[in-house]
Amino acid sequence: MSRTLFIGDSHANGYYEDPEKGLLTWQDNNYAEIYSKINNKSVVVYSQPGACNKKYPIWLRAMFDRYNDIDEVFIQTTYWNRYLLACSRELDIGDGIKPNHFSDGPNIKNDVERWTDFRTTENYVELVEQCRPELFEQFKGFNYDDRNTTADWGPFNEKYAYTKLWHESITHLQYREYCGDLFIIDNLCRDYGVNWHLWSINNRVFIPTYYDFYGPLKNCNVCITSAEDFISKTHGYSIEDRTSDGEHYLYDTHEVIAKDFIPFIKNLTKT
Repeated sequence: MSRTLFIGDSHANGYYEDPEKGLLTWQDNNYAEIYSKINNKSVVVYSQPGACNKKYPIWLRAMFDRYNDIDEVFIQTTYWNRYLLACSRELDIGDGIKPNHFSDGPNIKNDVERWTDFRTTENYVELVEQCRPELFEQFKGFNYDDRNTTADWGPFNEKYAYTKLWHESITHLQYREYCGDLFIIDNLCRDYGVNWHLWSINNRVFIPTYYDFYGPLKNCNVCITSAEDFISKTHGYSIEDRTSDGEHYLYDTHEVIAKDFIPFIKNLTKT
């Protein structure tokens, strides 16, 4: 027996917003569960609506700690404007906290074991946030004097959302952090003898051209073709025109991803 592990955001969570029922999760618009049915294979899916890339190495380690039969991993990389916020009841740094500390699962359905994250535990809070459009301010410029950086320096007094966007998210800091997460994932997969695949669901998600900042990824296939481009070329429609709520794609798109796109990814030459 072997398992496929899928890690992703709301698109791997069967999530969408229904005007009458509200926010729904683990619905049938979920490529991971469709993949299990098509291939008659056990699947583990770890996902969260709004998830950020920083969650992914933690989830991977938690799943490797629990399952010893994972033989392939698919990482659905997501938007770079998402980040984590946290708090501790005791104002401590969480020394000794485990990778599964926030894990919620498994929620089992047939051959699929579903995992997501709690946002709060007894002593800790961990939230996914994003640089929200309604909080955007245009870049105001940047002045720096090494001899005169005092408490009234501009970036010290801007709103957090502004500083997060212009002085971290859209900078080389985010690029290095992203490459570092890929390097961690690659080394975890190498330690467990598993190949993994990095891919994006649409063209609004960015994968850098040079992702080997910390060294080559030795167990990874990086798919530079998005599912959006693949489906447009092979099935002749735009997935952006077929959504349930303006963001989340209908069942037919998830079925194409499970049936056609994932095999396309697996057949790519290994990095």
